[in-house]
Amino acid sequence: MLRFGAGHIEFGHGPQTVQDTPSSPPRCCKNIEMEPCTLEFVRSIAVGTSITSAGDFGTYLEVGLDQRYNLGLHEFGFHIVSTENPLEEHKL
Repeated sequence: MLRFGAGHIEFGHGPQTVQDTPSSPPRCCKNIEMEPCTLEFVRSIAVGTSITSAGDFGTYLEVGLDQRYNLGLHEFGFHIVSTENPLEEHKL
């Protein structure tokens, strides 16, 4: 279970699964500048990769993917950033 709300994140095993229907598509961002992108773009990078690290930042979670990307899970949507240098050569 992963649930966002009221300025915190709840995760772990819960007694029931609650799935809210989103009122709008998730907002997605890429790169350090947080440029807008599509959910399909985020999926094209994230799906099928291994989680190699994780961090709880209080209002969002961030996971490392294949030691190449950081994927942020927010109440509003997602962000994805390359961790490889130089960033300009690996634009998302």
